[in-house]
Amino acid sequence: MIEQLQIGLTSGSSINILLSLSLIFLGGVVTSFTPCIFPMIPVVFSIISTTGGKSQTQKEVMTKVLLYGLGLSFSYVLLGMIAVLTKGIFGSFLHNIWIKIAIANLFFVIAFNTMGWIRIPQVYLNNMKLQSKSSLVLFGFLTGFTLSPCTMPVLAIVLAFSSQSSLLIGSLMLWVYSWGFFSILLLVALFGAEFKKKIPKSGPWLRKIEWALFILCLGIGEWFLLTSGGF
Repeated sequence: MIEQLQIGLTSGSSINILLSLSLIFLGGVVTSFTPCIFPMIPVVFSIISTTGGKSQTQKEVMTKVLLYGLGLSFSYVLLGMIAVLTKGIFGSFLHNIWIKIAIANLFFVIAFNTMGWIRIPQVYLNNMKLQSKSSLVLFGFLTGFTLSPCTMPVLAIVLAFSSQSSLLIGSLMLWVYSWGFFSILLLVALFGAEFKKKIPKSGPWLRKIEWALFILCLGIGEWFLLTSGGF
């Protein structure tokens, strides 16, 4: 799939570029359904939309959610820019067998963290006061980093691919990914209680997503090991 994305974004064809970015957007949507993200969507929505217990109009709630999403997208675009700007260093590192083995082990850790067998430390922002527009943007920005262990299975793939693109395309990829990740929360804000009722409840289907991401990360880790030249 990564090769198809690369062909699409470098071919210059608007159709191929649109298809590639659509796949990245879908990856963001899939990320929002991971077991440690999906149950938090109502919680995050409640934190954003409630201020001092006052009732608010849908327009006010939508504005707050969009500001949060703007901050979230900033954090991922920043990660994309860093990935692109360091691609020369990263590319030279990848010629080192020990770096490849280290990356393989990193993906194994991500895989085990996805299943809950080990825990990567996370920082929670429950006590942050959201009284202004800037605080909502900051909350979204910080959330992008604090939730990174949960988003890592898909995010790591997007970052690895974006590092091989131009600064503009790499940033665009992470911007599209962030809005895919944010789309469920946006729909909740747009359609309110009616949409929340239609969102599937947490259940066994989340476990299947866990296993799918676990196998994906194991496969990537194995690929780095096999291409390291030491086996």
